[in-house]
Amino acid sequence: MKLITVILLALLMSCSNDQEQDLLAEKVGYYLLEETLSESVFSKGALEHPNIIRLGAALGEQLKSLRSNFSANCKTEVVLGDNKAGDGTASHHIFIICEQVKNIGIRLKYDREKRAFHILGYWTRGL
Repeated sequence: MKLITVILLALLMSCSNDQEQDLLAEKVGYYLLEETLSESVFSKGALEHPNIIRLGAALGEQLKSLRSNFSANCKTEVVLGDNKAGDGTASHHIFIICEQVKNIGIRLKYDREKRAFHILGYWTRGL
């Protein structure tokens, strides 16, 4: 009976951790979208968001170039796991969707120790 209790507790903790990661990934997606819409794209610095370990200049520049495609009714979609464009190392990927069109995909890898995401890369083709 104790073994079953331990297994159930481990499963509950794992589900809780997964839900926390999903929520943090949603926050990262929302932050990237809001920063792009605000036209002050990442002027606060790469480490401004507590759930992003490092934000590379290339992603910021890409989001700036896509800004004209974005509108107030854009949204983000978080997907668990890596995208087919990736190498299997991402824990999540995010799409920024405007007017029903996926504009960019962003690959994330969760770092449990830092409780934040590494941005592994992004893509704009084949979405």
